[in-house]
Amino acid sequence: MHTRGGSGVGGAIITVTGPDGSQVDRVPVDTEGHYELNDLRNGTYTLIVTAPGYRPAAGTVAITGTPGEQDFELAGGGQVSGIVRSDGIPVPLAAILASDVDGQILAQVAADEAGRYRIDGLPDGDAVLTASAPGYEPTAEPVGVSATRPSTVDLDLPVPAAVHGVVTAPDGPVVAGATVTALDGDGRVVASAVTGPDGSYRLTGLPSGDYTVVTSVYEPVAVRVSARAGELATADVVFGR
Repeated sequence: MHTRGGSGVGGAIITVTGPDGSQVDRVPVDTEGHYELNDLRNGTYTLIVTAPGYRPAAGTVAITGTPGEQDFELAGGGQVSGIVRSDGIPVPLAAILASDVDGQILAQVAADEAGRYRIDGLPDGDAVLTASAPGYEPTAEPVGVSATRPSTVDLDLPVPAAVHGVVTAPDGPVVAGATVTALDGDGRVVASAVTGPDGSYRLTGLPSGDYTVVTSVYEPVAVRVSARAGELATADVVFGR
């Protein structure tokens, strides 16, 4: 028992009916979407699946004395659509993920070339939409899903932070060809660049956070800098200080 996103649907109920429509069994589905029917005589049965927020589903299974398997994909009647943008510009082919409040994946789609997306078959209730694309920071927005009212949610992807500055020698001139490295709070290298002829460097694609910028042409020098999404922070490095 799973959603279109592949996550199991817990809390569903399987009702089993015989050829004459009479109820033969009724079993719950566990939290991972699994169910098991035992002690059925050989024959053909109809399985009816119901789960809060989802459309009912049904299937036929033939019992022949050997173990069988019948999977169900449940979908709701909710629809969410919108546009993925960054600074007002559509982001093509962004990945959009819909999950419930427990983090279970409900659906996954990709935006088109114009940044538009649409997700169908979502169950009623609260959900979270997450959008991501190479070169951008991911973003998430809550949405209330209703089978009777389509929802529109536009998603804005923040541009990653960047750090720039100038590396200067102890006696004043700028230092060309110096390697500048950014370390995150856990000491991992997250970006590096080489200074140009004017001693300047630029570190891009940084998530928001605090960083240590290090260069070691002479004695190693480290400076601290805070970088925020969509902003250009400055961290000049002066040897001898």
